[in-house]
Amino acid sequence: MLDDFLDHAFNIWILDTENEVPPRVEYSITDKGLTLRPLLEAMHSWGSLMMD
Repeated sequence: MLDDFLDHAFNIWILDTENEVPPRVEYSITDKGLTLRPLLEAMHSWGSLMMD
């Protein structure tokens, strides 16, 4: 549900499905998705501080 929303709303990753049993799905991030990196790093730093 969330992955569908993010995929359609922001196009931040590429979904690649394989015809295997069981099905395998691989995600890769787009250039647009990479722009979130500074935000995610800041959230990681904040979370690490809160753990101490």
